[in-house]
Amino acid sequence: IALSATCFDEMRALLEDKEFNWRQMSIPSFNLWQLFVYDPNGVLVELNFDATKEPFGSKGPDKTNIYEPGIF
Repeated sequence: IALSATCFDEMRALLEDKEFNWRQMSIPSFNLWQLFVYDPNGVLVELNFDATKEPFGSKGPDKTNIYEPGIF
């Protein structure tokens, strides 16, 4: 399931704080930041963030926990 979301940095911090198994990805050509996490039923949830609409100073994805299809 894929959803539009806002506040990438806050959501990533929440996932880290709650110790969820999550991954991230950036697609610069689409100005898109993504977070991936499984829900309690095992459904992969894709959260899509429009990088151009994120709050000023947002950092977005870094080089850790990179999403790779089929490996997560």
